[in-house]
Amino acid sequence: MRTTTLLFTSEHGGYKIPSEYKNLFLGHDQLLATHRGHDLGAWSLAESLAQGFGAQLFKTDVSRLLVDVNRSLWRRTLFSEITKPLPKNQKKIILEKFYYPHRERIAAYIDDHISNGQKILHIATHSFTPVLKGHERTTDIGLLYNPERLNEKQISKEWKLNLKKDASDLRIRFNYPYRGKPDGLTAHFRKSYPDEKYLGVELELNQKFVLKDRKFPKEILGPIVSSLKKTLDHFSWL
Repeated sequence: MRTTTLLFTSEHGGYKIPSEYKNLFLGHDQLLATHRGHDLGAWSLAESLAQGFGAQLFKTDVSRLLVDVNRSLWRRTLFSEITKPLPKNQKKIILEKFYYPHRERIAAYIDDHISNGQKILHIATHSFTPVLKGHERTTDIGLLYNPERLNEKQISKEWKLNLKKDASDLRIRFNYPYRGKPDGLTAHFRKSYPDEKYLGVELELNQKFVLKDRKFPKEILGPIVSSLKKTLDHFSWL
């Protein structure tokens, strides 16, 4: 009997601004289209993985410039410079309509499967700008995990080995361009579930590969899917 349930999420793939907040974002169309507004190509990454495994995908189409569903309530970056000046009651409405629903759907899914004896492998999909503040990001794929959680460390190592076999020309690094331990959706769920029940890895893909249709090419997505399949075929929870 299969005991691991695979789950994919995309927190930053969309750049929609709901109609009731359009006035706030007048003149910000270019900003919304950049990495500040969303993770370019992230939906194509998330959808390819979910389809490749026939697994559950949760995604939000609202821009993180409205509210960042990947941040905890205490983070200064929860609201952007555009929405931060809003009154508390309006921020509360935004949270209730766009923040809590996404996180609660995922939490309910995880709770349901763990209560039924399943272990959860959660892959949160993201992409990153190749140049930030004048500095080039010198990798193609980042695998972010908490080094203190042995299962996350182990599966990330195995996935990297298989990625190098399937796409030897790609540069892959751990906990780059961000660290995997700090605040985020996977860090949030680590507080609720032990390492032997929940495994959260963030997958970061360099936006330099994004095509004109705002999607990643099959030549990049194919090896990512195939390498994860090989990893799961041999991965054993500690």
